[in-house]
Amino acid sequence: MPDQDKVKQHLQEMFSKVEEEKLNSLAIPLKMCDSLPEVTLLQHFNAAFNKPELKYLKVIYLCYEDIQMTEKLTMMLKSGQNSLNFYDFSKVPTYRDKPLKDKENPVDVTFRWTQGDIIDQKTDIIVNSTNKELQLKKGAVSLSILKKVGNSLAEKCHEKYPNGIDYGSLAITSGEKCWKYIYHFALPSWTVNAEFSKKIFEQAVYNCLIQAEKDKCNSIAFPVLGTGKLKYPWDDVARTMRNAFCKFKFHCRHINLKEMIVVLHPDDKRSIEAFETWIGKQSYLDLFSEELLHQTKSILEARCNVTKIIILHLPSTRFHQSDALITISDPEHASPVLKNIKDGMIKDKQGCTFWSIKVCSNKTNYIRNMGKVLEFILEERLSTITISLLENDDTLPLRRQSKIIRDLVLENENNRYLQLVKLIVLDGNSFASLLSETEQRKLDRRSRLMPGKNVFGLSKPTFKAVTYSETSQLPKLIISAKMEDVIVVSDLEEKLKVSLNEALV
Repeated sequence: MPDQDKVKQHLQEMFSKVEEEKLNSLAIPLKMCDSLPEVTLLQHFNAAFNKPELKYLKVIYLCYEDIQMTEKLTMMLKSGQNSLNFYDFSKVPTYRDKPLKDKENPVDVTFRWTQGDIIDQKTDIIVNSTNKELQLKKGAVSLSILKKVGNSLAEKCHEKYPNGIDYGSLAITSGEKCWKYIYHFALPSWTVNAEFSKKIFEQAVYNCLIQAEKDKCNSIAFPVLGTGKLKYPWDDVARTMRNAFCKFKFHCRHINLKEMIVVLHPDDKRSIEAFETWIGKQSYLDLFSEELLHQTKSILEARCNVTKIIILHLPSTRFHQSDALITISDPEHASPVLKNIKDGMIKDKQGCTFWSIKVCSNKTNYIRNMGKVLEFILEERLSTITISLLENDDTLPLRRQSKIIRDLVLENENNRYLQLVKLIVLDGNSFASLLSETEQRKLDRRSRLMPGKNVFGLSKPTFKAVTYSETSQLPKLIISAKMEDVIVVSDLEEKLKVSLNEALV
């Protein structure tokens, strides 16, 4: 049996380290060792969590691979005070899970997107996005549904769900004489922290498909979700819905549901463009497999609020896997068109899959031009970008370029979407030199005991050497504070303490 005091001490040290690094999210495996029961670990977690003063931590994942135990722990935690939200994502498969064989799914399911009005669809089910309180008299889709079936739908919905619903959960009502059912669900406002909004969104769409199969329905229609007041990025919405459809098609046994439709309003040009990008114009759904990289890598990493910036070596820009690829050329080697263009960059949508941005920069205009690029990225609500750094330029060393991009990200107060910036170095020797230089600077800082400061006297995030292996650690249970992610969760530890104490009594 592990030493109980040491377990608590290690957990306290872990929380202190999280606070020191100013991290927003944390994942903890519930199965640390065979001799430590999960409930006991939760008790230690509760005791440790109450000690440090946490100002930055907003989301906690408790990870466990046994789905039956996950359900038990979820119910146990929910039996406490309603001061925290608990979300179980264990039902949503991943591409790492083995797909069903063709003979296990004798009926194929098709997907298509179309332009029109959701209430005009002749499907068994239509889906409505509303708020947690199920206020159907708010929201464009809800209002159009009420106009078609009558206000009695709102009254019946409140009678059936007097306390509303949680994010990602379904409220199911009759479709009156128009459809068999109407599925209602609520989404949180967009946040990039721990991909929480994206996970809730995918879970909600996936739950609709599973429920449609259980209800023995043949067809279901979705509107475009979240891109209005909730500010979800258009590309992420299309990509997440595509992923949910793929997971249902290839990982769930279905004999009833045959058709999935997404209905886009003809005036919603940004959503139409996003669906053309991530799904295409075909009327059937192909599986877009996610490339898994298992090899160990060395990278440089800096965390700038909600954005992580990494520097890594890639042999070619073909492997960038992001929403935008930015390549930088010096004036000497740039094309005449690029050199003469007014804003210093050429933007092009490459095959409707990603933005290709070519920039002409040197030492004198690098900051200005990269600032313009970042403004465009934020306007497009892109979440992942790759920048191929300018190499073999003694006036603009790789480290200097990286710091300029880091500072531009830090200075932009409107950054709500950008999660990952990949700065790639094509030459392996140049990247190895950069790694070596970083380690030497780290030793120098330790000897001086003085971190770098900016003009306001605050330390900037430094690039640190990180070695990692990309392996699967999927969140099975998420605990999230019941407040906006932009608010500092100063009282989260007390809420968790109360909830866990009552749940574990």
